[in-house]
Amino acid sequence: MRIAGESLYASNYVTEIRVPLSDIGAVSENRALNHDPVTVTLAHDTPFGCSITFMPKLRPFLLWRSSPSSPSCGRLAANESQMR
Repeated sequence: MRIAGESLYASNYVTEIRVPLSDIGAVSENRALNHDPVTVTLAHDTPFGCSITFMPKLRPFLLWRSSPSSPSCGRLAANESQMR
């Protein structure tokens, strides 16, 4: 998972898809599970479905704090929707 320009790119190591940031509906994090998976809910269906869950890079000193990936995706999506 990466963000470049106004798009989110997701890959399953075989296929990579591009999702406009404006198609991000919500970003959530499950802090109860190990490594805090981040789920990006999309406004439209993609080849990967209507949501994408990924494991952010492990940050050993950020225990009990949100992953930097979660707020970044959420902020970018919010900025994109405000510009519409």
